[in-house]
Amino acid sequence: LSHWVGTFTITICPHRCVVIRFRDIPYYYAAGVYYRKVGKVYEVILPEIGMQVPELPEYGVRTIETDDGIRFVYDGVIYKAVPTKKGVKYEVVGFME
Repeated sequence: LSHWVGTFTITICPHRCVVIRFRDIPYYYAAGVYYRKVGKVYEVILPEIGMQVPELPEYGVRTIETDDGIRFVYDGVIYKAVPTKKGVKYEVVGFME
C-alpha cells in the first residue's frame, strides 16, 4: 500500500466503495485501500489510527496473536475486531514495520 500512497489517483471510487467519516472528514475505502477525494480524483492514502471499516478484503488477510488478543493484518495495516451495534467493524490500530 505504501508504494501507492500519494502517487496513485483514480477518477471514480472502486466497486463496493464505502464512505468512512473520521474526524468529520469523509474518506473512502474499498478492498483494503483507503482514498481521499482531492478535486475530481480519489487519491490513495494511508489510513489513520482509529479508522473503522465494515469489512476486510476477502483474500490476503492474516492473523497475528498479540498480548491484547488476535489482530488482523492486511497490506501492512494492523486491525482489531470491534463489536458495534451494527455488527463487527475493523479498527486500524497500527502498522507493520
